[in-house]
Order: sequence, then C-alpha cells, then structure tokens
Amino acid sequence: MGQNGRLLASVEGRHTSDAGEQFNLGLEYNLRNFFFLRYGYRFNIDEGGLSFGVGFVPPLGKLRLGIDYSFVDWGRLPDVQRVSTSIVF
Repeated sequence: MGQNGRLLASVEGRHTSDAGEQFNLGLEYNLRNFFFLRYGYRFNIDEGGLSFGVGFVPPLGKLRLGIDYSFVDWGRLPDVQRVSTSIVF
C-alpha cells in the first residue's frame, strides 16, 4: 500500500445452534490517518449483508475530530445510513 496508506482486514466466524455458521469480512483502507474507506459483508445471513463507509479525521491543533458515514443493508430495514462524530485528544 506504500508509505501513505494501510489496509486492515478483519474476519470473524461464529457457530450458532439455530443458524449454523456465519462469517463476517471487513476491510479498511487508511490514507495518511486522514481518510478511511471501509467495506464489510456478512455471509450466510438471512437479511442484508453489505456495508460500506467513509471517514475523515482532520487535525485541529492537538485535537482530532473524526467524522464517519456508513451504509448498512439490514434486509427488512434497507438503506440504513449512519453519521457519527468523535473527538480524539
């Protein structure tokens, strides 16, 4: 990915007695600790599966303000969108 970017991958698996095996996959691309691009998918789930998002963390002096947006398909609740903020000090 080079000096300016990093790629983080996450895999989760679980076995439930009522639904069998379920797997989650997530990827995050981090560009200079400023711009984040995220993708996720839930496998073997009855409803939904796809999620994606973006985040920005612009420096503000000693503080860093995080702004995140995400989209999640929850099946019966389609097109769920979230916006969040955070402060890192």
